[in-house]
Amino acid sequence: ATPGEKGKTSLYSVWKTDKSQLGDFGVAIGTYFHSVYWLAFIAFIAGVTNIPNIMYFWGSDYDPSQEHRELPILQQGSAICGDTVWVPCPGCNEDDWIDDDAGDRFAVGVNQVTESALKFALKTNCDGARYSSFGVIVFLFVGLNMMSALQEEEEVKFDENIQSAPDYAIVINDPPDIPETKDPDKWQKFLEDVAKEELPEEDLYQTHVTFITLAKDNSRFLQDLINIRINLRKLRKIFHCPQGDIDYIKEKLRDEPRLSFFQKFFDECPHDL
Repeated sequence: ATPGEKGKTSLYSVWKTDKSQLGDFGVAIGTYFHSVYWLAFIAFIAGVTNIPNIMYFWGSDYDPSQEHRELPILQQGSAICGDTVWVPCPGCNEDDWIDDDAGDRFAVGVNQVTESALKFALKTNCDGARYSSFGVIVFLFVGLNMMSALQEEEEVKFDENIQSAPDYAIVINDPPDIPETKDPDKWQKFLEDVAKEELPEEDLYQTHVTFITLAKDNSRFLQDLINIRINLRKLRKIFHCPQGDIDYIKEKLRDEPRLSFFQKFFDECPHDL
């Protein structure tokens, strides 16, 4: 039910609620569930496409040792290989293996004849994936791009279904510099007259101007006020003066030439800063 509506209501159904209705909770919530919907679909298709690789990794053709059978069942279809052998690796550097968190796959022995160090690396005898995953990568790339495009369309639909103040707001950025443009009552009459001319007669009964905001181009003035307050706070700390005692600060500034930089901020400073 909409706010203020009376009558029997019910909660949203977990299974029967269409995803288009999720925008009632806001554009961000609707877009989130739309993304989850498509990500679940893309992940499901990618998982089904990978079933041949999973079955190959599961069988003995990939790992004759079958040591992967001792792993948790969800890892038995992964590319973990238990068929390994230590092979000489004279050019290996132990630090490189440790940095890659693979120190257990590197070993050092000693030649009993020459007493020289021998380096070994643990090599797997399993072949790589027999069924190429390139198609899955292409599908993910295309699917995620399509999801992004559909998400933008859904976001527009959600936004159009939700009525908010910006949908009925008009912004005028370059009004003429005349006294009439500074009077909100004149703006109200002007906008209502325009509505009467442009809208059909059946829509005029509910057409009105709710409020008008006049924003003056006074950013430089506001920045000057901010600078005054910042420097005033610094000077209060320097002179240890109480809040609002600007006359005392001005007098101190006249006696302190080294602080003349601050003087320009207080020549015409209002006393209520």
